[in-house]
Amino acid sequence: MKLITFISLLCAFIIAKDTKEKYKDNHLYLHLLAHTHDDVGWLKTVDQYYTGTNTSQQMAFVEMILDTTIEELINDPTKKFTYVEMKFFSMWWNDQTKDLQDQVRQLVKEGRLEFVNAGWSMHDEACTHYEDMLDNMMKGQKFLWDQFQYKPRIGWQIDPFGHSNTNGRLFAEMGFDAVFVARADYQDKQKRLKEKTMEYLWRPSFKHLGKSSQIFMHTMFDSYCAPPYASFDNLDFGNQPGDNDAFVDDVDLETYNADFLAQKFLDYVVNISTQYRTNHLLIPMGCDFQFSNAHRNFYNIDKLMNYINNKYDNVTLMYTTPGNYLDTLISLDLSWSVRYDDIFPYADIPEDYWSGYFSSRPGSKTQVRQGSALMHSFFKHYSYQMLNLQTSQDQILSILAAREKFLDTMGVYQHHDAITGTEKQHVANDYNLKLVRAINQNKVEMNKIAQQMAMKIAKIDSNNWDICNMMNQTYLECPNKNYANTTFIVIVDNPSTHPQHYVKVKVPHKKFIAQMWDQTSNSFKSVNSVALCHSYINEDYSVTQDCDLIIEATIDGLNSEILQISYDFSQDKPKDHKKTDEIRNSTQVKDNLGRFDYLGYSQRGALLKLYLKNGAYQYISVDVRYYQSDEGGDNYEGSDNVPSGAYIFKPAKDQQQSLQYFQIKPEPITDTRNEFMQETVFYFDDSTPSKRKGRLIIRAYEQSPMLEVELHLTPIQPESDGKGGKEITVNFFAFDFTNTGDKFYTDSNALEMLERIKDFRPDWELQTHQQVSSNYYPINQAISMIDEDKDLKFTVLNDRSQGGSVVQKGRVEFMQLRRLFVDDKRGVDEPLSEKGLTGNGISSIATYYMQLFKRSDEESFQRFQGLSIDEPLQLYYTNKWSQAQFPKNDNVTRVIVSDSETTIGVNEDFLRENIKFKDVVVPYKLQLFPEDKLQIMIRIENLADLYDYPDGTTLDQTTIYIDITKVASDLFSRVNGDLSQFDKCDITEIESSGVISQKDMLNKKVQWKGDDDDKIKPPVIPQDQSSDVIALSAQRIRTFRFVYKVKQTLSSII
Repeated sequence: MKLITFISLLCAFIIAKDTKEKYKDNHLYLHLLAHTHDDVGWLKTVDQYYTGTNTSQQMAFVEMILDTTIEELINDPTKKFTYVEMKFFSMWWNDQTKDLQDQVRQLVKEGRLEFVNAGWSMHDEACTHYEDMLDNMMKGQKFLWDQFQYKPRIGWQIDPFGHSNTNGRLFAEMGFDAVFVARADYQDKQKRLKEKTMEYLWRPSFKHLGKSSQIFMHTMFDSYCAPPYASFDNLDFGNQPGDNDAFVDDVDLETYNADFLAQKFLDYVVNISTQYRTNHLLIPMGCDFQFSNAHRNFYNIDKLMNYINNKYDNVTLMYTTPGNYLDTLISLDLSWSVRYDDIFPYADIPEDYWSGYFSSRPGSKTQVRQGSALMHSFFKHYSYQMLNLQTSQDQILSILAAREKFLDTMGVYQHHDAITGTEKQHVANDYNLKLVRAINQNKVEMNKIAQQMAMKIAKIDSNNWDICNMMNQTYLECPNKNYANTTFIVIVDNPSTHPQHYVKVKVPHKKFIAQMWDQTSNSFKSVNSVALCHSYINEDYSVTQDCDLIIEATIDGLNSEILQISYDFSQDKPKDHKKTDEIRNSTQVKDNLGRFDYLGYSQRGALLKLYLKNGAYQYISVDVRYYQSDEGGDNYEGSDNVPSGAYIFKPAKDQQQSLQYFQIKPEPITDTRNEFMQETVFYFDDSTPSKRKGRLIIRAYEQSPMLEVELHLTPIQPESDGKGGKEITVNFFAFDFTNTGDKFYTDSNALEMLERIKDFRPDWELQTHQQVSSNYYPINQAISMIDEDKDLKFTVLNDRSQGGSVVQKGRVEFMQLRRLFVDDKRGVDEPLSEKGLTGNGISSIATYYMQLFKRSDEESFQRFQGLSIDEPLQLYYTNKWSQAQFPKNDNVTRVIVSDSETTIGVNEDFLRENIKFKDVVVPYKLQLFPEDKLQIMIRIENLADLYDYPDGTTLDQTTIYIDITKVASDLFSRVNGDLSQFDKCDITEIESSGVISQKDMLNKKVQWKGDDDDKIKPPVIPQDQSSDVIALSAQRIRTFRFVYKVKQTLSSII
């Protein structure tokens, strides 16, 4: 034999073929996994990828991949293939004949076509909100179940740029036994290869969920692509000449290369075998958009496989799927090393930290968050329509079609090259357009529902309801831009379970007043309001006057109210203006709110004196700073020295500390105060050639412990050489505050807070020159830090996904806007230089919420503020309506009664008694999903976090108990008025993707063994009190399907 080196590395595994057993210890088993990775948009749009068009950008043709691969599988029963992206597969599936669909179903049944992950897209794990991750997986897996009765058991996250604890626990909770990944930090990977721990047991969210969230992790050796010289695909991503040559085993041909290619392949896998734990190796055979000519791929893989299997007795190549491979590992009955931390930030080589995409394309990230909030609000009302006995079948079908359009678009937007901002500009535009179209289709349905809401609440009749456009920055984005000075009506809908106390309505000037419909007197009553006007700087640097009419009005959870906004003619009369803070329609006189005082502007920004609950005060500042971007060639040893770009965040080598962005003090500064809110506004106008302009608004409200900070930045301009990339941050500095032990805390996809330590990794020793980007983490809700000595906690929330950190003691920073003029060479081949509508670049408006408090005097408001951010008030406008007269003593039924009564199944008195953490109501959330007539899915979530509780708190002290049967009956009666037609509701708890029952999922799960099982003490998770009364401890999410039955006399009519 020629492979002496190969044999020696395998310890001379020479085995006679007739003595082979199924698996032997002294044998190498190579599991060849044929697959394709099909990005749901990146260099081309979704539709371009599917149809194979726009070849100038990339040669990729998904329809042909599926056509030719399915044909090969049907023709040869030895072949196997793995597919992932349900968006593409559904497009292909819907075009096939019934006969072909039946053949594909047989392939799935035989296990030769295996679906893994099966989300609508392969979602990102850094910039996504947990609700959207769940919805993406639900959409894809529901499609698979409906068509194949098939439930995937393996996650496949081979391309996302880091991995979150939340994704791991969600995958475990939807029944996945394992997740396969390809990207790991190079230092983490080096250590794991040395220790042979590339496969391990991951236990995310352990303090809240214990071992119930554990999942097996397989990390691929190099990438998810085929080994060098073994691609065999027309579309090859290798770096070696001849990487995609055909395998020629005919010795009579001049092109014979079988020995050479086999040797290269075996050298590669032998190297892998020395760094993995078992003698079973998973070898990916495929890559981005490969297998468009599946016959070519399989033909050459067959030749490679036959050549090696026939020539060597101690190695076996076989077709496999992730499920086949995992079953092999399960059969070995091993105990695995254990990991508890998440996998952020990711660096693929020295100095290149992929923490830039946390903040890339802020407009897209904002649009996704706003779209998600709108979708979940709509879905609640759609679900009420499913339960409404008066809803026709045509209405049901129309609503479900609108639902599918929204889920489709939002699922695509979660893709790891969509919400991340790492796609080409024309693709970003396409994502944006798709979401706008989905919203427009759903607005048609919500217009009908708004008609019902207005009629039920106040007998207001209108069929002309509309909402503000996405990312409404001024009143020009809202329907009332066309109302002139006429009176208009606004339905204010609160989709959250908790009350919200302030309504903001965009108006063109300050001469408006507000009234709210009173359902007791059946009339509009005056409420406190104030109109505050500001200068909005457009992308072309023109200025628009824009005003916020801020209305003090409590909107109870899961409830709707109606406002009447009228032109105040009294303001047209000449009078002496003594104050700029006059409140319209104030019914009583109180002292003006004084939550903070502005003291001046310094090198740390706007200095504020913040008054705490106990009468003490702290000094804080808000500052705008920036990092000068590395533009390549900084000559770091061992690095490729690429610049900062769409993926990578890399400050210039000689500027690892940020600089103050505005070089002049703000002017003018205006201060407004009244009895229920206060506001200070700063305008920046730096007249340098780079045109640095901005607006900072700081607000406080009587009924909120948070300060609201809104920052508007105009476009970043290039320097004279056309470069000069900048990455702008907003900074919150707490004076005389030391975050203990360099610790700070960041959310995981808006769920639990994770401990971070500057310049530290739990699993390996961090070595880098990147003092900032290596400490940046994805922030979807908050950064928080604690000063243990002073018993202080400082928390700042954001309103969309961003990168952020605490790189200096006491200073929280978020990256709000970045513009780069050089590509970072990670595939997109385009600088992150968004031009905007005018060609000047994009502006950015972001809102932050800040709380600094003493823990012994006050509680964290983070989770309640987070609920308001996730589920903001939704406003529906009209100026064309009529109103019927109310009969005397007519009581109007609300659309959905407030949760202040019984919290639809949660008893508030019991809640307070059960929670030992003072008198704080647990922040819980309900998400409703319409499925069919008299059928909905409900997701119940306890967002409390042990991070906000005193040390030593146990999960039972965070638990709420919910009578799930009462939730079901409450929903029915509040939609239909009573329970007279209610018969029963069949309630099934289902796993988090909404496909199979929780019981079936748990029965099928693998019980993995960890190396530290005898050392750890998992938390005790509270148990249900009965089959009806469920337990929901901190961070738990449970999902149920409600199928209602009505009395026979009525059901025959429906």
